[in-house]
Amino acid sequence: MAAYSAADPEGNTVFTWSLSGTDSGDFEISETGVLSFKNPPDYELPADSDGNNVYLITVRAYDGNLTGALDVTVSVGNRNDPPVISGEAQPTFNENATGHIGRYTAHDSEQDHISWSLSGPDSGSFSIDQGGNLSIDGIAASRMTWPAELSSLQQKWVLWAE
Repeated sequence: MAAYSAADPEGNTVFTWSLSGTDSGDFEISETGVLSFKNPPDYELPADSDGNNVYLITVRAYDGNLTGALDVTVSVGNRNDPPVISGEAQPTFNENATGHIGRYTAHDSEQDHISWSLSGPDSGSFSIDQGGNLSIDGIAASRMTWPAELSSLQQKWVLWAE
């Protein structure tokens, strides 16, 4: 996340690094001065002392005689997390049938608009509406040898929600 260095007027190049401050328990610092979170932060679930995603710490370098200190403020920004898709991962479908295969839902933690799409080599044989309803094209269904090709198709299309 960040690397710190220290300089000693007496020429000492070996330092012992430490952390203090209100939120220091959420961080660690290596022997070479590299600061990192102990656990990855989550903007939606702030772990800092006052719950505002701003972590207050002091980085300290000790040369065996004296300690230098630097107050550090680490701000965690929001990342747009991908939607979580729910629905049957390997649906079954009757031979020579057409139409509805299954319904899928998506949850977006940022409450963004969900837009559905399909991709992959066989995606042209399927359609999905904005309600998450997956259907198979009648022409594609009539060309398949059932059930082997449906199983193969399940490996070849990807459901996207953005």
